[in-house]
Amino acid sequence: MDITIFVIFTAMHLCALYEDRKEYGSKPMNGLGERQFSASALNSAASAGVTAVSILIPASLLIIQLASGNHAIPHLALVYVFRGTIWFLFSLALGLFLLFVIPMQSQAHNVARRMITMIPFGPQLCSLFLGMVWLVIGIYIAVYPC
Repeated sequence: MDITIFVIFTAMHLCALYEDRKEYGSKPMNGLGERQFSASALNSAASAGVTAVSILIPASLLIIQLASGNHAIPHLALVYVFRGTIWFLFSLALGLFLLFVIPMQSQAHNVARRMITMIPFGPQLCSLFLGMVWLVIGIYIAVYPC
């Protein structure tokens, strides 16, 4: 289910990028002001995603650690928390890639128009969202076992 949502979101993101590229391909908006704004906006969003994930991964691991002790946490809750953690790690990888690439690309190009920065941008946020959904479901099952 979550992989289907991810694939659909990524396909919509890529279609939107393709349409944007078709429409604005002749206007690269490559001036200094546009490059600085694009780099700042994308870098801030990627940093926010990395920051959120860096908080949520330890929270997920705390739940797993509690289950390894004497606390009776349902196994299904741990499965959902683990699944969320996998999505968080994927989001973290994409976010770190963006934080590495954006400063280098923004020196000469508008990063909002570069495929190397825009393709991972949407999936980073989508995987963060999916991780949060699985984490919340896992916490709900842990707190209110059936």
